[in-house]
Amino acid sequence: MEFARMSMKTPTPVTLDYCTDASETEVGSEFIIMEKVPGVQLYSRWNDDLPINDFASVTRNLVQSERAWADARLPYIGGLYFAKDLPKNTPSFGLPGEFPRHVQWGRFVIGPSVARKFWRGGRAQLNVDRGPWKELRSQVSATIQCEIEWLRRCAKPHPRHSPLYRSERENSPATHIEVLQRCLQVLPFLPDLPEFSTFCVWHPDLHASNIIVDETGPLTPRFFIDWQTATVETLVDIPMPPFLSFDRGKYIKAVYGPAMPPSLPDGFSQLPEHEQQVALTEQRLAARSQYYHHVTQRLNPALHAARFSSWQSRYQALLECPSHTWEEGVAPLKQVLIDIWQSWDEIAPHTPCPVSFDPTEVYINEKSIVGWAREESVKMLYREIGLGPDGFVKENKLDEVRRRNREALERTVGEVDHPDDKAYIRRRWPFQDDAFSPTAETCL
Repeated sequence: MEFARMSMKTPTPVTLDYCTDASETEVGSEFIIMEKVPGVQLYSRWNDDLPINDFASVTRNLVQSERAWADARLPYIGGLYFAKDLPKNTPSFGLPGEFPRHVQWGRFVIGPSVARKFWRGGRAQLNVDRGPWKELRSQVSATIQCEIEWLRRCAKPHPRHSPLYRSERENSPATHIEVLQRCLQVLPFLPDLPEFSTFCVWHPDLHASNIIVDETGPLTPRFFIDWQTATVETLVDIPMPPFLSFDRGKYIKAVYGPAMPPSLPDGFSQLPEHEQQVALTEQRLAARSQYYHHVTQRLNPALHAARFSSWQSRYQALLECPSHTWEEGVAPLKQVLIDIWQSWDEIAPHTPCPVSFDPTEVYINEKSIVGWAREESVKMLYREIGLGPDGFVKENKLDEVRRRNREALERTVGEVDHPDDKAYIRRRWPFQDDAFSPTAETCL
């Protein structure tokens, strides 16, 4: 927060005191004390009836903040620290001279990443490379190596009744390690593109509850809160603000670029009233997302170029998928490898590809991807069911949300024919009272 305010022109609460060593405090815990800031969460004022001028204003202000973050370029990838807080012999790099020292706590340095993928579920006990790194491919390699080490030491096969069980083959760590090692084989040949050489600190969870605005009046961001787990990242791994993100829904698909606002589907007037409301909601969400991309292209072209690079999805998958194959399956990561193999003549002409796939392997993975894509569509249910950030539900909407959840589950189950597929969907359904959530993470 201090770096954001000092070097990124970003309003954050002032830190009054903090301690990173639990053994040095009387209460036996780390702590941070910061000023209480006035205002309300943007989420409380972000609604379907938001006037277009208010929406446009807050979106432009947000993009201008993101431009300031992208402009505060740093030379390494990793976590940002005060030098005094890093244990002795921890790898770190200092910042260039143009970045000021903090008056009270001294100089900033870039050290190991605090990204959850290096620490969750027993990974904190592993002796692995967590950075800092000088370039993107080193970060990708460390991410993959961390997961290989965790699979070798910590992975335990899922019981057949577990929501995480997929098949006997995927229940073996060796299956996952084999795919991850293939990723390491192709990594040295992947392009080092200019748009992926910009490193900057980014807010790790930029949803509408972490932006503070005035209780009334213009929707101007006054403070950005909740910076824990903020890291120095490449622009390739910067997500859209969730409340402005829309890819596709039941009726509307987002179209980016100089296109007309998203249109309603053919036959809209013949739809039942509740389905018309779904289509209208999707149209509004798609229009907001489209406007955000338009403003980003104009005011923050470096971020826009990275997001729409032809290699963005591949690099992002190589950064994110390795850490979740044990919970989500190897199909998405393997599909990235297959795409790379099929495009090898464009990547490294006249050089043999170090990996290959036979037609049967490609076909089986395509079938697996269909099931994985069905699970990914569950993300759209957040909007359909009426869930807020982190599953938040307003108290007076709880019964309605539960009803929508039951209807969505039965509709999804009804879309498949085989009893095993029906049972699998019920087992993996993420919104269940008093039941294990397959989306939960273990941090210890």
